[in-house]
Amino acid sequence: MKISVVSPTVRRGGLSMLADCLMRQTLKDFEWVIVTRRLDFWDRKVEIPKTTLIWEPKKKEGDYYNLNKAWNAAFRHCGGELIVNIVDFTWIPPNTLEKIWTNHEA
Repeated sequence: MKISVVSPTVRRGGLSMLADCLMRQTLKDFEWVIVTRRLDFWDRKVEIPKTTLIWEPKKKEGDYYNLNKAWNAAFRHCGGELIVNIVDFTWIPPNTLEKIWTNHEA
């Protein structure tokens, strides 16, 4: 596997746009690791191959928010040579992962 795409989200519908963008990527050798605490993170029925869903780690007393714990939980499940972090409500062109991979190889 070349790339692991990591996306934490806590917002309703937050990954719908990104899911559509990932389905259109020219580089297909990637996995998607999603960390969330809700199940309505996308609005449409979209199947993304090689997707891992991780439940967000619990906050401890005194924690302001949980984003760093979410990133770390996701990183433990990544199998790609390169990790790309893309947050919710993000649009990317169809050749984004290909360009990132090409730059990584260079």
